[in-house]
Amino acid sequence: MKAWLVCVSVLVLWGVIALAQAPSRPARPLRLAEIQYQIGDRQTLASFFQEHFGARALPAPGNPDAVARVDLRAGESVIHLLRQAAGTRGSADTPGPGYGVYWLGLRTANLPQTLTRLEIGGVRVRERVLDLPHDVLTRAALIEGPGDSLIALVLRKDRRIANRRDPAPQWGDFGLDHLFLLVKSAKDNETFFRDVFAGRVVKSRPHLTLMNVGGVTLVLAEPEVLGLRREQMHAPTEPSVRGGVLRLGFSSHDVTKAIATAKRRGDRLLQPAADTASVASSTDSAAAVILSPDGLPCALLQERAPGNDKTRR
Repeated sequence: MKAWLVCVSVLVLWGVIALAQAPSRPARPLRLAEIQYQIGDRQTLASFFQEHFGARALPAPGNPDAVARVDLRAGESVIHLLRQAAGTRGSADTPGPGYGVYWLGLRTANLPQTLTRLEIGGVRVRERVLDLPHDVLTRAALIEGPGDSLIALVLRKDRRIANRRDPAPQWGDFGLDHLFLLVKSAKDNETFFRDVFAGRVVKSRPHLTLMNVGGVTLVLAEPEVLGLRREQMHAPTEPSVRGGVLRLGFSSHDVTKAIATAKRRGDRLLQPAADTASVASSTDSAAAVILSPDGLPCALLQERAPGNDKTRR
């Protein structure tokens, strides 16, 4: 009897220690609020989204000459268009892509018609039949945006019917479908987005993980998934990387827990730059910028409490 009590006590103590050491999840709700897109000619990229994808230009907080904002669909992540800093654009002979966001995935309800219209408008279609590694049964194509950026067009049924309860107005025929990230380790990035940004694994297989993070699908794929060579890959912050998605921003009413989790994990935290602290809206501010295992900046945005001018900390 005594031995049985000792065993039970040891198991209870082990459970308490395990719970104490388990990574805590960030406070919800947490959503992907911004996608910062860096390119040489900010106006060209803004016009590209407006002309070809029916995006709406939104007023930019802070300095409107430094940041332009476009929105494809009401209630979805805002795309911020930043001027590319001098010396950051790669040359034509830059070998290989970089770790980070490889392409931006947009959904369309009529893929053949969209491709025809884009080609008439002068947009180059790189792959008319794109095999999505995470969704092999879905039709997709790959086009080129300004500054060598890549955009995957994915055939999806119109989601507006499913959002009838949402009072926010909808517009346009396009919306954000997914973000395709090239990573050194799908497992390390899966753990990062799960622990810090409350990500949920949808499915996984060797070298690839599909997650829902902040209400948006993130595809974490190692270079081998696309037949790329690791020795030709660059970090997101290296000067040789071409224009594209520079930073992701996740917002919440309380980012304290997420920041504490990142510190406990040993993730690298950066202070947000003064010129990029105002992001998704005039009511959000960047509380911290956390680097992913591959160096992709992911900002934690502190939303103001409803009806309160001060942010909750």
